[in-house]
Amino acid sequence: MRCFASCIYLIAILQLRTPRSEAVNVTDIRLVDQTTGAEVQQIGIVQIQVDGGIEWGAICDDAFADDDAVVVCRMLGFTNGGTANVQGTFPPGAAISFLMDDTGCSGDEPSLTECIAAQQSDCTVNTDSIVGVVCNNNRGPGEPTLGPATTTQATPDIISGVCASGTNQNPNVRLYGRQGVPGMGFVEVRNPNNQQQWGFVCDDRWDENAALVVCRELCYDTAAYTPKPGIPSENIVYPTNPSIVKDNVVCSGQEASLINCPSLPWGVENCENRELAGVQCLPAQSDPPPPPIPILLCREGKMIAQFSRQQDPDLEEKHLIVYNGGVACPDVVKETTNDYVIIEIPVKDCGTINTQSNTSHIVYTNTISYLYTTQEGFITRKNTYQVRITCALPTELAVTQRVQPLTETVTQKATGTFVVRRCLIA
Repeated sequence: MRCFASCIYLIAILQLRTPRSEAVNVTDIRLVDQTTGAEVQQIGIVQIQVDGGIEWGAICDDAFADDDAVVVCRMLGFTNGGTANVQGTFPPGAAISFLMDDTGCSGDEPSLTECIAAQQSDCTVNTDSIVGVVCNNNRGPGEPTLGPATTTQATPDIISGVCASGTNQNPNVRLYGRQGVPGMGFVEVRNPNNQQQWGFVCDDRWDENAALVVCRELCYDTAAYTPKPGIPSENIVYPTNPSIVKDNVVCSGQEASLINCPSLPWGVENCENRELAGVQCLPAQSDPPPPPIPILLCREGKMIAQFSRQQDPDLEEKHLIVYNGGVACPDVVKETTNDYVIIEIPVKDCGTINTQSNTSHIVYTNTISYLYTTQEGFITRKNTYQVRITCALPTELAVTQRVQPLTETVTQKATGTFVVRRCLIA
């Protein structure tokens, strides 16, 4: 099932609302990809709306545990449980806003609104993380036991970097990551007094400067890609009973090695097993889907957009929407052929506007919401495109001159702008 989501991020200043010590009125919830900000299913960063507001915000990691994750998954339609991920960071472009803190669910609640929590938060991006969840697959007929999401069972791998011969061939850090996914993972550091002993780093005070030091020490090109703290949700593989040996690591970004960054003494820490510092030294291998490029025909008082089913095999008529006054316009005509899903929009209705005119032509404009989904294993990535189309139609039937096509754009929910091919017929 595809979900519609706004393709414009709301940039807002963190506002601490009136505190409520007993509950937070959560009126909507979704998961987003930590790297792209695209809406996803089953595995991702949790975002909520409260009190019927339009602002999307995060849940602080304070006190958030698996019982809370179970309630989140239930709200999302996954009724077979789930686990918490407290390694999250805000997606690029997202508003820095904590709308829920100190969450305390028993696991039986139908909604986060029923859980004890605080709406006023003392969390900051420098000292805290935001929560994500991994929701288990729903049980099929006759399945008596939990079915965890397949993506959580990935094989781990030790990533030693890409240092070439003659350079830093024996770095003091390495990554515990997902097999087949290079350049990202939880950070392990070598004991300077025992070259055979390794341990994990806690995420307390972990930031972009620390990630830069780690990725540079592992010889990744930090000029071509800016390292990020944390790991995209779908690529997280947790170690069993990790030995955490470093806490409160504070780097300036100039250090040659992570062991040169100030921290608590070796082995002194107060962290839980999943409070592990992670880094991403390379772009995630989950690029946004290609933009929809319709063939646009303008004739008979209609704007006709043809979207290729070869590009999006799962495309259905219900995934193309034209809104008029906030509701889907009933006068839009849709048709499906072997090659295309076609949508016809009248120029006199459905929110179409007259942007300009001259003695021979009138220029009409409208926007189609295109709900695009791609599936990668058990991870569903959802992107909402806003496809802006423009037609120049003759003011008189006698006018037969072909209209020169204009360049239009498609704005994707994730970052990117693309050219639309247009075919205008007068």
